[in-house]
Amino acid sequence: MRHNVKLLGHTASVEDVKFMPNSENVLCSAGQDSLLLFWDIRVGSNPVITVKDLHDGDINTVDWSVLNDNFLATGANDCLVKLLDIRKIVDQLSSSPSNTSPIVATLQGHPTKVQTVRFSTFDSRFLASTGEQIVFWNLESLSPEMSKQASSIFNPEEIKSDLF
Repeated sequence: MRHNVKLLGHTASVEDVKFMPNSENVLCSAGQDSLLLFWDIRVGSNPVITVKDLHDGDINTVDWSVLNDNFLATGANDCLVKLLDIRKIVDQLSSSPSNTSPIVATLQGHPTKVQTVRFSTFDSRFLASTGEQIVFWNLESLSPEMSKQASSIFNPEEIKSDLF
């Protein structure tokens, strides 16, 4: 089996890659070079967006929210989880860039590097991250913007669990 497109942009090992939900062409990768790269394989082999200085050190993991593909989470060796609104990244690339950071929230709670981040697939308010421990985050309590996004996507009264 041959590859169709070889993506070139990272200068060190790629740690994680995620497709944008509902897209077969757009993906994001994170690496030991501290870069978060966005790709559109229809465009070619180079990244369409490069985000630098997001974390201090290796970015180990990235996840795209399935329930709201405007949001992305990353975890890194700096023991932090960062939530990003990709619309703000795109705004920064436009002809009239805003001075707002794409970082919606920085989550501190891991004593060691963050190995994995995963958005809940059933409720946009929740995120889990791992390192030497598992941390469960309620994003609704973090910021008005995340709270607004979470409540507009999911109605908590609709939760139905077969587990309890």
